Amino acid sequence: MTPEDREKLAQAYESGDGNEIGSLMAQQVANLPVGGGAIGSIKKFDKAIEAAQDAARLANKVDGPAVGKGVGASGGVRIESLAANDVRFSQNTVSYNKVDRISGEKYTYDDLVQSMKTGGWKGDPVDVVKMPDGAFTSMDNTRIRAARDAGIDVQANVRGFNDPLPADMIANRRFGDATTWGEALTGRISNQKPSSFGNANPNGSPTPPKVTGKP
Repeated sequence: MTPEDREKLAQAYESGDGNEIGSLMAQQVANLPVGGGAIGSIKKFDKAIEAAQDAARLANKVDGPAVGKGVGASGGVRIESLAANDVRFSQNTVSYNKVDRISGEKYTYDDLVQSMKTGGWKGDPVDVVKMPDGAFTSMDNTRIRAARDAGIDVQANVRGFNDPLPADMIANRRFGDATTWGEALTGRISNQKPSSFGNANPNGSPTPPKVTGKP
């Protein structure tokens, strides 16, 4: 898997985009050689897609090491309530159609906004990095935009730019070669397409990302 594909997969897991996870995993499975043993049973591309999508559905239902989960208690990370408009974005697009990572249920961006309007912040605090210019930029983009649209504050784990990533994220190469939160965030920004996004916003963008896939 290329570094770009790893970054796409990390973004898909973060946003709960089951379709994107399935597509990326299908590409990897389809590239496996056809031979003996278990691999030999995957004869056709449609079978590879089916296998990858099954794996993606399982991944969405497993409460695995999501970004920021369980870090605050042991790592001394500050959990703060921040005005949504004070947090910048590290992506230029977010998906309209979502899949809950734990329940596997489908929902939309509009569902999330409405839920935040009626019930407040949803999910664990997002990981927000204090950038060299002193402002905040988030690893999670969908919920930051939704919080802005809902008119509520953001619950955030505030990370220092040079704070190390959790050991499991480094070992699993969750963000490629990154070993600090700053490297992970700047890597995400620089990997956005087109490249002009990163060139214009090296520390993150104040402009909300475009919601793609909305009917």
